[in-house]
Amino acid sequence: MATNTRIEWADATINPLVGCSKVSPACDNCYAERMAARMVHNPAVAHRYAGTVDAHGKWTGKINYVTSQMKKALRWRKPQRIFVGSMSDLFHPSVPDEHLDQVFAYMLASHTLANCANHTFMLLTKRPDRMREYLSAGPSALIERWAKAGDGWIILDNEDVCFSETIESIASWGPQLDYRPWAYTHQLFPLPNVWLGTTVEDQARADERVPELLATPGALHFVSCEPLLGPVDLSPWLEEILHEDEVGVENGNQTLPMELGMPCMHDPWIFGLRWVIAGGETGPGARPSHPDWFRSLRDQCKAHDVPFFFKSWGQWSNTNAGLVACYNLDAYGWWTEKGFAPHGVGSIFENQMCMFNVGKARSGRLLDGVEHNAIPAGRG
Repeated sequence: MATNTRIEWADATINPLVGCSKVSPACDNCYAERMAARMVHNPAVAHRYAGTVDAHGKWTGKINYVTSQMKKALRWRKPQRIFVGSMSDLFHPSVPDEHLDQVFAYMLASHTLANCANHTFMLLTKRPDRMREYLSAGPSALIERWAKAGDGWIILDNEDVCFSETIESIASWGPQLDYRPWAYTHQLFPLPNVWLGTTVEDQARADERVPELLATPGALHFVSCEPLLGPVDLSPWLEEILHEDEVGVENGNQTLPMELGMPCMHDPWIFGLRWVIAGGETGPGARPSHPDWFRSLRDQCKAHDVPFFFKSWGQWSNTNAGLVACYNLDAYGWWTEKGFAPHGVGSIFENQMCMFNVGKARSGRLLDGVEHNAIPAGRG
């Protein structure tokens, strides 16, 4: 078993880079920053984190690369859902395309090599514009780059054969044994084992990031509403979105043209969001989330038959477990009062909800008495 994470929606994490910089309100209490501030003093891993945080434990914007960490995925024999980049943002502007090419080379290997487990790799970014730019270079160009980036890193059983040679044989020979260099990418791009996601903490970030995400070629698109800092309406993007001018016709069936960077399919390509994760904030300074925000996302997903995963309440709960700090939230989430509440108090009055800082372990994962663990079936 390769599980090495407490992240409820993943089986494992791999970090091919560490270091970051803050880009939006969700970053204010960054858990990865706090962990980096500790790890930089750990002799066993200090070299990985050197320079990523300053003397005050804050991100410097420096990125350190540990691409060799991706080798773990090729050794794990049981298929895993792998969160790639939990200690950074894979699409940070300081990360060069060459490093991204190496990361994608390993994911390509997991998909194509017979002796590798068919993992699902989940990429989550707060910078979907950069992700879209990177993945819009064109299928042939990207597959060739990823294949060549794997040379020297991905060693095959036959050491006389390069990884790029193996991928070229898949991507360059058609069904009639006609050779067209890097032209046959319909089984390789978008990589079916790579899910693309973006963080959406409030409506402003949803309006900004979701369109960028859905315009990015990918097998499956998802959002993580964590930490949820305000009400979010995702319903415009939860439906199947397909415009006639983007659809071609092949043998009477709808297909997407190859120049869009999508594989030809006999079913319409689904552009809508296909998974929603939601959760509250944890750690020092954690901000509470109004229960109605989570209920709304749950109900939106149910209405559109989209899997919903409730990760946890975070630090705050509407059920008290002792003498703890309390925030009163009105219907829009504004903090109206801070004080202390006695054991057992968690009352709703008018349009306000009293939230208690009980810690993640006590707050739990029940939303109206139910655990929500839905994950999309298959690999996109």
